[in-house]
Amino acid sequence: MAFSRLIASRASHGAKTLLKRYQKPLIFRATMADFRIEKDTFGELKVPSDKYYGAQTVRSTINFAIGGEYERMPYPIITAMGILKKAAAEVNKDYGLDPKIAEAISKACDEVISGKLYCDHFPLVIWQTGSGTQSNMNTNEVVSNRAIEILGGKLGSKTPVHPNDHVNKSQSSNDTFPTAMHIAVAMEVEHTLLPGLQMLGDSLDKKAKEFKDIIKIGRTHTQDAVPLSLGQEFSGYVTQVRFGIDRIKTTLPRLHMLALGGTAVGTGLNTRKGFAEKCAAKISELTGLCFVTAPNKFEALACHDALVEVSGALNVIACSLMKIANDIRFLASGPRCGLGELVLPENEPGSSIMPGKVNPTQCEAVTMVAAQVMGNHVATTIGGSNGHFELNVFKPMMAANVLRSIRLIGDSCKSFTIHCVDGIQADRERIDKLLHESLMLVTALNPHIGYDKAAQIAKTAHKEKSTLKATAIKLGILNEQQFNDWEGCKVGLLGVPFEKGQTKKGVAAGPEAIRKLGLVERLEEIEGKLDIKDYGDVCYKIATDLKEKDVPNMKEYAHIAACNQQVSKTVEKIINEGRICVTLGGDHSLGVGTVDGHIKAKGENICVLWIDAHPDLNTNKTSSTGNVHGMPMALLAKELSDYWPYLPGMDWQKPVISLRHIAYIGLRSVDSYERLVIDKLGINAFGMEDIENYGIRTIVDMALNKIDPESNKSIHVSFDIDSLDSLEAPSTGTSVRGGMTLREGIQLMEIIHQTCRLGALDVVEVNPSIGSEADVKRTVDAAIHVIAAALGHSRRGLSPRSGVLPLQTFPPKYQEI
Repeated sequence: MAFSRLIASRASHGAKTLLKRYQKPLIFRATMADFRIEKDTFGELKVPSDKYYGAQTVRSTINFAIGGEYERMPYPIITAMGILKKAAAEVNKDYGLDPKIAEAISKACDEVISGKLYCDHFPLVIWQTGSGTQSNMNTNEVVSNRAIEILGGKLGSKTPVHPNDHVNKSQSSNDTFPTAMHIAVAMEVEHTLLPGLQMLGDSLDKKAKEFKDIIKIGRTHTQDAVPLSLGQEFSGYVTQVRFGIDRIKTTLPRLHMLALGGTAVGTGLNTRKGFAEKCAAKISELTGLCFVTAPNKFEALACHDALVEVSGALNVIACSLMKIANDIRFLASGPRCGLGELVLPENEPGSSIMPGKVNPTQCEAVTMVAAQVMGNHVATTIGGSNGHFELNVFKPMMAANVLRSIRLIGDSCKSFTIHCVDGIQADRERIDKLLHESLMLVTALNPHIGYDKAAQIAKTAHKEKSTLKATAIKLGILNEQQFNDWEGCKVGLLGVPFEKGQTKKGVAAGPEAIRKLGLVERLEEIEGKLDIKDYGDVCYKIATDLKEKDVPNMKEYAHIAACNQQVSKTVEKIINEGRICVTLGGDHSLGVGTVDGHIKAKGENICVLWIDAHPDLNTNKTSSTGNVHGMPMALLAKELSDYWPYLPGMDWQKPVISLRHIAYIGLRSVDSYERLVIDKLGINAFGMEDIENYGIRTIVDMALNKIDPESNKSIHVSFDIDSLDSLEAPSTGTSVRGGMTLREGIQLMEIIHQTCRLGALDVVEVNPSIGSEADVKRTVDAAIHVIAAALGHSRRGLSPRSGVLPLQTFPPKYQEI
């Protein structure tokens, strides 16, 4: 028995030693000479001589030794106390308080507000009386003693400034602490929470716009669903954050209502008429916020629904942040064996044992913050529900939790933005791979073949590990053309702002002009909803060894070779991703790269329609200018390969397409050597006189029958805007009168669309620097019409989705007649 008591005693002693080791003392340890003696209603106490607080503060540190300095009353509360004490002193001066005393109190409060006195003179913890009385007394003592010192008095003397009679004049702890709570929370919302949320919302919005053209697979129940854009997914996050901001702002009117003037139970005992209103106005002046006196002081003292409301809004924001951070880290999981659709910034090593591992640390920090805020809300809710009779006695805990939640959310939003969201990148290849592997794309077939057949295709494809297309054809439900048509058209836009193939400046601005005038918006109006992805503009670098190379009579040769090589790679990539490549030029020399990329993606199973006023069949020996935009077809045709010298830096391009698979439409300006080649080699060339004689539909049918008799080739249309008459497209550098009308150009492209075999389309030679503003708009608009027609725009108009005419409705008086 004695042994058991000995063990228990040692264990108890060890626990006490451990507690002392980890709980820092709140009171300054000093010698007897470093203390002064102060009295309160309970007797004498030793107070450190260099501290501004007094006996009541010391007694509180003795009675509430809970948590140590890590649980101190939050700094914003002490700042708010300084603000309200300053406001009260200045208002009390109007009601007879000695101006010298009021001024000294005001100066002392300025030091409290600045934070100068916080560390050494406000030692009390959150865990004290539920009304915050000890912290109010602590503030009264500090302000009083500092004011005494300013006036040349002795600390602890309570003269000429008394903590209760002067600093606390017309106040009670029961109305000062809730006032400080509202001031502190409102200021932290303004200066910490809202800026952090705004920063995050703006960054997410920027990413939503950056990712607007990236189509990805959607997920519901964590399973594959129908596609959406990554931008649309991020737009959901943007709206969550902005709704969170709105929710917080809706709580502010009640948060701006102050309890000051209610004193002990809300009746305003010991205050003067107008005191509460004047104090609210003064506090507004000091903070820059719109505070008012609470219309009902009984509510303001007995319950703190305003804080619970703020905490509730913070709780919703925490839910939003948890969802956003989890989505982002799961979308970035991998890098090899996860979803891997997003790439997050690498901020620090992720593992002490696994080399090279990088973790989504910012996302994890945000989710922990969200969990803590949710927990804080539970405690705040319990605290708010414990307003018994005329006073709530959970004030310090509620204030501390709400302030902590505000600080955590505000800081974590800034950290998350700077170290994660700003640097998020999309892994386009991974996104496209997952999109094309999904079986949920079968949903697009529902309106055409019904749910049951679509489900049969999806299940069979999954079981046999086959594609939807192959399965649909194998089951005999669809043929290839039907599948391609109903699945929906995928388009890849590519800008090539290149003008080195000719001498007139300005054509490099063509891609931007076409985009700005609303190309994408026009395409989005097309029935069947195009899947549009903009790949941006081509950038290229000239290899060092190529800079020294030169080919006679080929101007800007190094640029031509380097740019077209990059164009070829990008076009090949776009087509391999299952998209129709729409290239916006730029001059027509880029046709070398676009056709070559198409060939590399489809093998040699392509045919080319060259829609142009000029055949572009010159070699460097036959060209009168040396401008390469007049040579691309000669560079591409295998029958003309022997008519070229060795072309350094062009080894990537092999002239493999036969002139038998090329047709011209719209010719009206043909050089003599070009005419020789056309006639000698029997090239399919249809000039304007042919269009006038037979009509555009017959000409297109004849051309396609010549170059693709079996109707199985991928069609490449290279459309020079100068094929249109200069009245239709005046802003082009090589305009020739007598060209096609816009109606003929549109009909030509409508016919191509109906073949369902369009693989690539170039629209080139739009030059915004030529002509008036109206000329430029006319030309760009013509280019957009041509592109839209090729991708399915109908001039016949679209039926409304409901398919029903709206009925007329009449006011009741007509029904009575």
